[in-house]
Amino acid sequence: MEKIVCQTCLDAKTTLRCGICDEASCKTCSQIIDEDAFSFLPEVPDELTKGVYCHSCFESRVSEAKAHYDRTMEAAKNIDVFTSEQGKETSRIPRSKTIKYVIDKCESAEELTMRFAFRAVLDGFNSIVDVNIIAEKIRNGSYQTTNYKGSAVPANVEAKHIIKDKSFRHNPN
Repeated sequence: MEKIVCQTCLDAKTTLRCGICDEASCKTCSQIIDEDAFSFLPEVPDELTKGVYCHSCFESRVSEAKAHYDRTMEAAKNIDVFTSEQGKETSRIPRSKTIKYVIDKCESAEELTMRFAFRAVLDGFNSIVDVNIIAEKIRNGSYQTTNYKGSAVPANVEAKHIIKDKSFRHNPN
C-alpha cells in the first residue's frame, strides 16, 4: 500500500487534498477558505470555490484575488450612501445612466447596502444614490422571517454636488 505524504512538509498525516491540483496536503500546510469568503462578488470564479488549497496553488492563484477582494471590501465600507428619501441632497449628483443594481433576496438591510456598495466600487464609482430597500415578511406557519430586496444607482460624487446649507429645509419661513 502506497503511503500518502504532504507535498510541502513530507508528513505522513495527510487528510486533505488541494481543490485545484489534487495534491495531498496536511492540515497545517493547507490553506482553508470559507465557502462564503467571496460571496459579494457577482460571479465567483470556479478556482475560488474549492475551499482547500495547497500552499503553492494558494500563493499562485488565490492570494492575489483574496487581497483584491479585501481591498474592495474596505473601499465599499467607506462609500457614500444616499437613500431615495434624500432627493434634495442628491438632485445635483450625476447618476449612472446605464447601471442600476437590483437585488431580490438578502438577509439584512445592512448586507444589502454593502452588496450595492461593493458592486459600485467594482464598477469604479464612489457612491450609491436612490437606495430603496423593501422589507418583506415571509410567514411559514408559526415561523416568520424577513426578506430584503432593493435597488440602487451608482454615482461619482464630488464636493460641488453636495448641498451644504440645509437650513432652508427645516424652517420654510
